[in-house]
Amino acid sequence: QPEQIPEIMKTYSDQHKALEENYLDIVVNSGGSVSYQDIVQMELPLIHMLVVSLNKRAEAMSGKKPTQML
Repeated sequence: QPEQIPEIMKTYSDQHKALEENYLDIVVNSGGSVSYQDIVQMELPLIHMLVVSLNKRAEAMSGKKPTQML
């Protein structure tokens, strides 16, 4: 319905902003090994694998045991 358009646009905008923030977090936490451009060109399964790998690396560097993914 036309009256729902503003609400739909706000939802889309909020989700887009959250996605961009997540991409920037990945870039920052990668220590410069991954650029923003790299992230936006990746498919979602590859981004997930990258995040898992970065988390394992961060845990190893902090001396924590790797957590198990469910």
